[in-house]
Amino acid sequence: LEAMGQKVDFSEQGPVVTPAARNEAVISQIRRGVFDETPPVHSSIAEIRRRVGRDVPILGFAGAPFTLAAYMVEGVASKSLRYIKELMYGNPARLEKMLEMVTETAIDYLRIQIEAGADAVQIFDTWAGELSVGDYRRFALPYQRSIIETIQNEGTPAILYVKGSSPVLNEMKESGAAVISVDWRTNLRDVS
Repeated sequence: LEAMGQKVDFSEQGPVVTPAARNEAVISQIRRGVFDETPPVHSSIAEIRRRVGRDVPILGFAGAPFTLAAYMVEGVASKSLRYIKELMYGNPARLEKMLEMVTETAIDYLRIQIEAGADAVQIFDTWAGELSVGDYRRFALPYQRSIIETIQNEGTPAILYVKGSSPVLNEMKESGAAVISVDWRTNLRDVS
């Protein structure tokens, strides 16, 4: 998110993103992230790869577009997701434009990690499990699928994790991910 123009700090409750994208002035300043300099994650993964060798798999990761957009708009972790839902229902085209920028940025961020030595990547969608199936299909799945298809077509397997995944398991399967990761609330027998 910092590459997209917002500041990110971490508190005991999780990420704090400022300024929260709750009005047109802030939303219009958000841009596709460009990594002019190699982010620290590259050197971290490269150093881990150097230390552990080629026999130990390394996972890269990125937040999924809906989750990142939720943090961008909410500013903090929020169980109600009030502000992102206001944007979702009040100006869905604006949210979709934001999700497209986040998707492109996440792809570039994952490519940096793969270049540094990540063998597979995991996409974390912490907040998409809070969506209805219809909203998941519109505001989460297409963007997850875009990242997964791009990364896997370039030769790296992708894992998709959605917190609270039970209602959207079938949709997660449609993402094309090499691996579906579920949380503790999902019975593994229900996943197959």
